[in-house]
Amino acid sequence: MIELERHIEVLLLNNDCVIIPNFGGFMVHHVEARYDEKDHIFLPPYRTLGFNPQLKMNDSLLAQSYIEAYDISYPDAMRRIEDEVRELRQRIDIDGQYEFRDLGVISLNKDGNYEFEP
Repeated sequence: MIELERHIEVLLLNNDCVIIPNFGGFMVHHVEARYDEKDHIFLPPYRTLGFNPQLKMNDSLLAQSYIEAYDISYPDAMRRIEDEVRELRQRIDIDGQYEFRDLGVISLNKDGNYEFEP
C-alpha cells in the first residue's frame, strides 16, 4: 500500500514543496485575492497544487515525516520511500495513472512524461 500520499498531504499544509526522491515534487502555488469585474465579486486567495517531475533531489522532508510517524531510522525511512516509489511507478505503468487521494492524478503521457491534474 502506498503511504506517500498521506505524508505528502500533511506536509503540504506547512510546506510549499514536497519532493518524492527520484520521482518528482509537489509544489503549492499561492493565488492572491482578486476582484472579478465580470461578476462584480471579490474572490478570496487560494492555493493550488502542481507537480514538477524535474525535482528529484532528496530534501529529506519526506524521510523526516516517515521517521517521526513510524519511529524508524533514516536509512529505513529511505528504503520504505524507495519501495513505495517503485510500487507507484508500477501502478502508473500498468494503469496509466495513479490517483493521490485529496491531491490529484498523475498520469503518463504519450511521450512517457508524468503529468499532474490537481
